[in-house]
Formats: sequence, C-alpha cells, structure tokens
Amino acid sequence: MSHEVLKARVVHDPATDEYLLQTVTPASALLEGHPVRDLADRLQQTLDDWKKDWSSRRTPSTPPPTGAREAAPPYPGLQIVFEDSFVPPILDGTKTCTRRRWIQGEAVPGQLRLATSPGSPAGFAVLEILEVRTQALREMTDADAPPEGFADLAAFRAWWIDRKKTWDPDESVQVLAFTLKEVLA
Repeated sequence: MSHEVLKARVVHDPATDEYLLQTVTPASALLEGHPVRDLADRLQQTLDDWKKDWSSRRTPSTPPPTGAREAAPPYPGLQIVFEDSFVPPILDGTKTCTRRRWIQGEAVPGQLRLATSPGSPAGFAVLEILEVRTQALREMTDADAPPEGFADLAAFRAWWIDRKKTWDPDESVQVLAFTLKEVLA
C-alpha cells in the first residue's frame, strides 16, 4: 500500500504583500475526490479565511496614537525569534549567525527579517539575511560558535541539547548568516 503525502507551507511574497500556499502534490491527488486533494482544498480555504481575518485587522490609514512608537516595519511571516539572551550580541554585532530547523528555501539571501524575542515581541531589530546554507551538525567546528554567540562548540552543543533535547550529528540544519540593518527603539 502506498501512502501519499501532501507537503504544504504558507509563504509571504514581499513584492505583492500576499500570502501563498505552496504545495507539493502527488500527481494522482489532482483528481477530484482524492483525499490529498481534499486536504489541499481545506488548507487553501483555511489560508483564505486567515487572509480575510488578517486584512480586516490591518488599518494602514489609521494613524498611531499620539506619543506612541511608530509601528515596526511590516514583516508578517518574516519574523525570526531569538532568546532574550541573544538580543545584546545581535545588537552589538557579535552574533551574526543562527542555525534553524527550517525547510530549505524558507529564508533567502537579501531577505529582511524582523528579529523578535519574548522580551521584545514587537521586534528589536531588522536583519538582512546574507547567506543561507545547509550543514550537518557534525560539520560544526569551534570557529562556528562565536558567530552563534558562544565561546566554543561545546557551549553551543550544550545549549542546543538543552533547547532541542537532542544532538544528532547527522541532522542537517539551515545556517543563516545575517547583518543588522536597523535597531528598533
């Protein structure tokens, strides 16, 4: 018995400010009534409903209250969340890299991302992605640790295990090199 899998993700197109549903669908699923086709249709309907709800909340013509900080640049879906402890090294330029369990293609060079943290959910900086590459954890060296904000590979590995609960040397992660473009007040 073969199992067909629908892979889907929501992506933001900054050129049009649109959210799109990208799917990788088995050819047989293009037939009406196929379970994977039904799932894709439900996902598309959920995305459409979400976009309607989101657009009803956006009021670009409404000015911010007097004395309020100007709203952060609109990067919906293009945020990157860091722990609060990483905010100072990002702002002083010593943390310039992050490893993520992301899907390849989720971040691309030249893309701007709103950097947020639990202590700064509205964003503390705008980062520009300089490079994106795939790397197995086993390929990391001590030289990779300082751009991540750690003294050495042992410290990074201890942090990774504490947060991710595992260290699989064969796990491939996305390595994002970035630069600080703007500090948000």
